[in-house]
Amino acid sequence: MDLFEALKGRRSVRSYKDEQIKDEELNKILEAGEYAATGMGRQSPKMIVVQDKETIAQLSKMNAKRRHGSILWSTNSSCCASR
Repeated sequence: MDLFEALKGRRSVRSYKDEQIKDEELNKILEAGEYAATGMGRQSPKMIVVQDKETIAQLSKMNAKRRHGSILWSTNSSCCASR
């Protein structure tokens, strides 16, 4: 499949398999993300991969709370707060 066909066939996925992807697949995805275009030529965004189910559940709960307040996210672990 060429890139054009892949873009035309793009779809959102809302149901996921209960298995981890292989490290080499993950690394390939992250590498592709490093080459993605950014607004105004800024440097590549920071990417954080979370595969631990408990951490994913906590992040999901924090995201749900966002509807009733705001959550500040940062790649600096000492800088995360919720208000």
